[in-house]
Amino acid sequence: MSRKKRSTKKYKKNLSVRLVVRWLSYGLMVVLLSAGWLAVKKVPFKTVLPIRQVVVKGDFRHLNPVQIKATVMKDIKGGYFTVNLMHIRQQLMTEAWVKQVSVRRHWPAQLIVNVVEKKAVAYWNDTAFISAEGKVFKAKNNVMTELLPHMYGPAGQAKKVWMFMNKIYPPLAQLSLEVKGLYMDDRRAWKLVLNNLAVESPVATKTRATARSVAGVATTNRSIKNIAVAGTVIVRLGRYDTGARFSRFIDVFSRINSPDLNRIKVVDMRYPNGFAILKNTPQDKKSSIGMQHNVKQNININMGQDKGKLMS
Repeated sequence: MSRKKRSTKKYKKNLSVRLVVRWLSYGLMVVLLSAGWLAVKKVPFKTVLPIRQVVVKGDFRHLNPVQIKATVMKDIKGGYFTVNLMHIRQQLMTEAWVKQVSVRRHWPAQLIVNVVEKKAVAYWNDTAFISAEGKVFKAKNNVMTELLPHMYGPAGQAKKVWMFMNKIYPPLAQLSLEVKGLYMDDRRAWKLVLNNLAVESPVATKTRATARSVAGVATTNRSIKNIAVAGTVIVRLGRYDTGARFSRFIDVFSRINSPDLNRIKVVDMRYPNGFAILKNTPQDKKSSIGMQHNVKQNININMGQDKGKLMS
C-alpha cells in the first residue's frame, strides 16, 4: 500500500509540473506574439516596401494613361502590403470615360492597373454620349468631334432610342442610307434623318468609309443641325405601328421602280396604306403615293391625291 501511495503522489507532482510548464509556454507565446505585433505595427512599410512603379494597361481613345498613372500614385497610401487597392479603383471609376478598372499588386514594388474605356456610340441630345450598353454619360468636355450619329429623346428614353437604332441600321445600310439623326419627341413620335450615301462624292464616300464604326452602327461627321442639305432625307414614322411603317419604307425603296430618293426631301409614312413625299425641288410640292402592301404590285404615283387619312 505504501508503495502505491508513493507512486500516486509522484504522478500528481509530475502532472502539476507539466501543467505549470504548459501554461508558462502559453503565456510566453502570447507575450511573444503581442511583442511581434507591436513591432510589426511600428515597421514603416511605406519606407521598407514602397510602391515604386505603376503600370497602366488598356486601349485608350479619350483617357490619358499618364494622367491615370499620376492619379494612382497620388492615391497610394502605404506600401506593398498595405496599399488600399479598393480606394484606388473607386477613385478611377469617377472618371466619366472609365467603364471598368482592376488593380493588382506585382512583386516586389509594382501595381498593375487595367482600365477598360467606355465606347461612345452616339450623341444624346447634344449634351452627352450614349455608351454601347445604351447608358447616357457626360464627359468633362462634350466636344462634338466624334464621328457618331445624333440621337434625341425625352429623359429616360436613351436605351430605347439606341435599341431602335440597332434595329433600323442594317436594312438602311443595304439601301446606302445612313442614320444621321434619330428623334423621339415628347409624344413618343419617331423621325429619322438619313444621309443618302449614293449621292455623295467619291472623296466624301471614301472619308466616311474610314470612319470608326461602333457596335455595328456607322458613324457620321456631319452636324445634325444641317438637315435640309443635298443627299439628306427625312422619314416620319409617327407614334404607332412604327415597326410596320419602317418595314414598308424599306420594302418600297428597295424596289427597282421605287421613287428616286435623290429628289425627295421628306417621306411621311404616317398613312394606313401608303405614304406621302415632299420633293426636293424649288417648288417643294407635296406628292402622295398610294400603295397596297404587296411586293408584286407596282407603285402608282398620284400627284396631289390623298390615299388615306394621316395618322399619328
